[in-house]
Amino acid sequence: MIDLAAVDALIAISRTGTVHGAAADLGFTPSAVSQQIKRLERDLGARLLDREGRGVVLTAAGRRVVDEGGMLRERVEELRSRLHDAGALPVGCRRGRCCRAMCATTPGHARPMARFVTSASATCFEATRVRHASTTGA
Repeated sequence: MIDLAAVDALIAISRTGTVHGAAADLGFTPSAVSQQIKRLERDLGARLLDREGRGVVLTAAGRRVVDEGGMLRERVEELRSRLHDAGALPVGCRRGRCCRAMCATTPGHARPMARFVTSASATCFEATRVRHASTTGA
């Protein structure tokens, strides 16, 4: 199975030209980005990057993953939007209320949930996200 977070990491590397730059853009450590790429290479059975000096360049397979992965990402975002429009609730929410414990204790959890929050749960979600950001400096 293709990990979309790893595809996002490869797209960020393509955009910035370095693992460090991609890590900074994505809010990860360079080690975490490198591990995502290694796992993606293993899953796909193809080398995606070649080292060149202090940076990296995409192989032909890497360029293809970036091109098609970008289209895949767009399709996933369209699906999220359609689910949201249909009234889907995020995981951890019941009857339109956001699960405060999950948002407050899981780093990075608030951002993906924002795509699925219905208007009834937005107030709870926003208050939790603001409180979480003020305690973590995020």
